Amino acid sequence: MVASTASGIGIGNLLGGTLLVNSVTSPAGTSTGVGINQFNFNGGLLKAGTAANATFFPAIAAGAAPGSGVFVRSGGANIDTSGQNLNIAAALLAPAGGEVTGITVTGADTAGTFITAPYVKIVGGNNDATAIAKINADGSLDSLIVTNPGSGYASAPTVTLVGGTVAGGTNITTGTATATVGTSTSGGLTKSGTGYLTVSGNNTYSGVTTISAGSITLNSPTPNPNTSYVVSSGAQMYGGWAVTGATFPNSISIAGTGFAEGIVNVGALRPSNNQTFSGTITLTAASQIGMIETTAACTFSGQITGNFALNIQGAFNGSSGTHTYTLANTGTASNYTGNTSISAVDYAVVTGAKTIVRLGASDQIPNGTGNGNLVFNGANADHQTILELNGFNETINGLSNTAATGAIIRNTTTGASILTIGDADATSSFSGVIADGGSGKTLGISKIGSGTLTLSGLNTYIGATTVNAGTLSLVGGSQASQITVAAGASLAFTLNSSVSSSSTFNLTNGTIKIIGTPTLSSYTLISSSAGITGTPTLETPIPGYALQVSGNSLNLIQAGYDSWAAAKGLTGAPGFEAGKGADPDG
Repeated sequence: MVASTASGIGIGNLLGGTLLVNSVTSPAGTSTGVGINQFNFNGGLLKAGTAANATFFPAIAAGAAPGSGVFVRSGGANIDTSGQNLNIAAALLAPAGGEVTGITVTGADTAGTFITAPYVKIVGGNNDATAIAKINADGSLDSLIVTNPGSGYASAPTVTLVGGTVAGGTNITTGTATATVGTSTSGGLTKSGTGYLTVSGNNTYSGVTTISAGSITLNSPTPNPNTSYVVSSGAQMYGGWAVTGATFPNSISIAGTGFAEGIVNVGALRPSNNQTFSGTITLTAASQIGMIETTAACTFSGQITGNFALNIQGAFNGSSGTHTYTLANTGTASNYTGNTSISAVDYAVVTGAKTIVRLGASDQIPNGTGNGNLVFNGANADHQTILELNGFNETINGLSNTAATGAIIRNTTTGASILTIGDADATSSFSGVIADGGSGKTLGISKIGSGTLTLSGLNTYIGATTVNAGTLSLVGGSQASQITVAAGASLAFTLNSSVSSSSTFNLTNGTIKIIGTPTLSSYTLISSSAGITGTPTLETPIPGYALQVSGNSLNLIQAGYDSWAAAKGLTGAPGFEAGKGADPDG
């Protein structure tokens, strides 16, 4: 307990070593009728005892004496929760103004042999600086050591040495010293040990917040704008639940997936309650961001960087839950190099869960050489993973999914979104659903790069699909999009996996690839209710087979003389057509 009388001063200074306690309390937390009550972190370690859910520092009353509070000085605050869940209600403050940086003795009995050291009295400023007299082994006065530099000193305070006993019983009753004042500096906060540390005050300390184990829950009404966060692998920064819509402007470094909460690791960064993270997020290892509530949302408007992968995960504890992560960076583009994964997992057994990554601006997912792909980890229809384009555009390398029913790409917002796939010449496959909201809320696909994009899902989007380069391979499934193949690009079909479409195919340019070895007399490649234009050609001729547009179908058929002759550019003389026979060599 840090306590004072109504006119006195109660100050606790943690400068080194380990202070093992169950709680730290102060009358200033509940009363205004006391003097200064202050605790200073300036090194050392504050370690939790065996008391569960303890409060280390109560909130400081609004009318507490000036100088009261919990200060984080240059040596920093080091707190080991030691497996307990602890709460700090008081604000962790940066000292303000000048502080006492040193004291030089200018008048005192320094040559006497002290039995007891004199008391160092410091008057001025906030009356909160403290110092002790250091006595040498021979009893002489060595120096004055500042134990608490105080704050708010515009000029040097008055320092007086009072008392002290020398050999022979003589009392030293007077003595003076000169204080040096410098700018106050704040340290950071280091959280170690398993368990949660909840900080609830309006913190102002300005050093780095390091979370080396366990979790820090940030329940402050106003997030501290002065600190940055470093989250080690196995630890977690939790945005807390106390304030809806809080904005964290801080830079945050994260690593790993957090620690086990129930049956899952939620994330190294755990947003909550419509929070916004506007600072830069740096991935120092493969990292996970995740939420755990039934329904929750958050926004990331800063850059995400680092040479690692990012998994965005929803962990659900109720049915029909939705976690929405909005990516809305309009500054320096995100450039992390690993895959971007979307996951939905059980905290408790759930149905109808959805993890949505939603664009709040175009081009949020890194693409190009050296960057990763987009991965959908949804296991089934009860654990859906969704990319919502939200009226914006996105370019990615490749994409993949775990289960057809667990992966959705969509645009359900007014606007014409385009998803460009295949940068860095990526080859990839997607069996999930691509959908849009219909007229005025369309989604289009642009295939770029020399690689192959394979789509096999039941797609309902009606925006245009343009194969600009490489190959778009359609394997079964259905399409509602108008598909156009540019010159130099190709459309591929797998034998015995016919594609149905409610829109048109423009095959005037480009070529057709066939996957598989034909043995039957004919194969239906496309059944389009809206028609096929152009005269398609095979990219690689198949002996004995040719393409045929028949009504609204594109077929691969065994080639008779007609197709053989047409392919060779041959025509017969008048009357020849009626008597022609089949080409003998196929």
